[in-house]
Amino acid sequence: AGTFANFTGAEDCTPAEPGFFVDKEGASNETRCAVGTYTDAEGQSSCRDARAGYFVASKGASAETACDRGEFSGPAATACDDCEAGSFTNLIGQPTCKLAAPGYYVAADGATKETPCAEGHYSPGAGADACLKCAVGTFANVTGSEECTPAAPGFYVATPGAPFQTQCAAGTYTATEGQSTCLPAAPGSYVAPGTNVEQMCPAGKYSELAANECTDCPKGFYTEDAGEAVCTSAAPGRFVNTKSATTDYPCPKGFFSPSAGADKCIPCATGSYAAAMGQLDCTPAAPGFYVAEEAASNGGQHAAPGPQSHR
Repeated sequence: AGTFANFTGAEDCTPAEPGFFVDKEGASNETRCAVGTYTDAEGQSSCRDARAGYFVASKGASAETACDRGEFSGPAATACDDCEAGSFTNLIGQPTCKLAAPGYYVAADGATKETPCAEGHYSPGAGADACLKCAVGTFANVTGSEECTPAAPGFYVATPGAPFQTQCAAGTYTATEGQSTCLPAAPGSYVAPGTNVEQMCPAGKYSELAANECTDCPKGFYTEDAGEAVCTSAAPGRFVNTKSATTDYPCPKGFFSPSAGADKCIPCATGSYAAAMGQLDCTPAAPGFYVAEEAASNGGQHAAPGPQSHR
């Protein structure tokens, strides 16, 4: 085996050429190796299968050929196959393809390298042919991420595929991580710039929705308790003459306040008086009495008797 004689009267036998074989004794010819097989030496009785990662495309081959980068093959291959999307080879002669690593992807067949996921995207496992967008409330600020990072408290991510988180505006906040929107400070509370804590306004101040600071109650108004959304008007008969007041005060004797929200009391006019504090109006002097000054707190003096007639 491995030799042949193809004419009569031969003195010796001829070894099979590379790419051919003779598998029995007394042969008169040699046989070409089939596709997928080869012989690289003469005198062979059988052909060798192409190794995995190699191929033989034609009959009578004397060598195997390595699969190119981006391709692979099994044993006795007649051609190489492209690596499927999600895998690649960066070397020749490979029997298998490598799966794209977590954080990477391979989009097309026949690839020679993997590509890192872009910022705002991730790939949690091996063999991805595409990366996933980070969900709202999460972000990826580097390439090649295996997972996305939740937005920290005080930050938010409103859109999918975000490469960064955004700080909540003054007057808004997030109390937990992974939020897609910020919450406004409730009326009566505020969130100061650069902080992430909702705090109640102190007594004497108020706030509307989404405030970043509290506002002083103006004169004529007050808040007695913390966390108020509106200020209370000074009651009739009372007044508030400073900002940020926590209470109203009764008008002193001799003064009055006829309506709510007064920042000062009005002195009683001549001819009237206010004998007690907290009056809404003044009392006219009684018949037979008079009040000569403003802001009087008593009923005045008896009127002097008029001249008497003589008979």
